[in-house]
Amino acid sequence: MLLAATAVQAQIVIGGSVYGGACQANVEGSTFVHVGADHHDVLINAVYGGNDVSGTIGTSEYLPKALSDTTANGIDNTYNTFVRISPEAEKTATTGTGDGAVTTTTQLHHIFIGSVFGGSNGSYDYTTDYAGLSVPVIDKSYLEIKGGTVAYVYAGGNNATVEEAADICIDNKSDVTVNIPDKSDDKGTNLLDSKERMESMGIAVLGEDVVLRDEYHFSRVFGGNNLAAMSIRPTWHLNKGKID
Repeated sequence: MLLAATAVQAQIVIGGSVYGGACQANVEGSTFVHVGADHHDVLINAVYGGNDVSGTIGTSEYLPKALSDTTANGIDNTYNTFVRISPEAEKTATTGTGDGAVTTTTQLHHIFIGSVFGGSNGSYDYTTDYAGLSVPVIDKSYLEIKGGTVAYVYAGGNNATVEEAADICIDNKSDVTVNIPDKSDDKGTNLLDSKERMESMGIAVLGEDVVLRDEYHFSRVFGGNNLAAMSIRPTWHLNKGKID
């Protein structure tokens, strides 16, 4: 799954969740969610590499081509879910000539996501509403975060665990996202100034200014799950990024 838009659309705003997998069905191959900002700003409440309610996720013969650090991080085709956030598009311009030439690089677009999970959701009542179904547990998850600003990052799932390997790679050289202007508003209102939107992402729980301080790419980063217990040791590949 690649989240993208044309230059005419200019913006992606998703007030709910994006899932690499299914609602409550089995996925025979692996899943891949790729969030990029080549032509637009991106604002998403939550991203999951896995399923929502139930179901299993398999593996695929080949790794997603967009992933760049799998060899260095020891990631192979036995992994079930992959999530990548790519660096936002940049523009480089040079003014002056000769020894007086000055080159500047400007980031053109921004990504802001409330929560990113390598695994599945599974935050449901399986004794009543979803009786007979099981929590969408997976074996292996991989997160590769090379851009964007994310409030909360989990290598695992929400209320569904990862059983064999949970890897998280952070190598983020992008600018911190503090403003996503509303393209449908002539005033360019900052969508991140909305208290209701922040609360829907769970950000206001720790104070409305936690992520929006011009300093941090991440408010909290977890190798495990949000709610479910994890019985393995997550693996971290930390290169660059600002974590509160």
